[in-house]
Amino acid sequence: MKKSVIVTGHDFGLSRAVNAGFYYALNHPENIITDLSLLANAPGSLEAAKFAKSSQISISLCINLTKYKPLSHNPASLIDKQGDF
Repeated sequence: MKKSVIVTGHDFGLSRAVNAGFYYALNHPENIITDLSLLANAPGSLEAAKFAKSSQISISLCINLTKYKPLSHNPASLIDKQGDF
């Protein structure tokens, strides 16, 4: 049986700078990243999602309950007065 290792790049979408780092790594000749974990409610997530749609790399979702605004509607028991976790 063939064995393989999955190397996940976490927090894809955290910011444009983090995304740029992933783009660089993915295009590097010695790249070993096989999966990206998208932080869906972070500032760079829309850019990351657009990349994910046009890419062949596996994308997983990172659940974030500690920072930024929630994606669901009215989770009043989880957020502060500013609407953040």
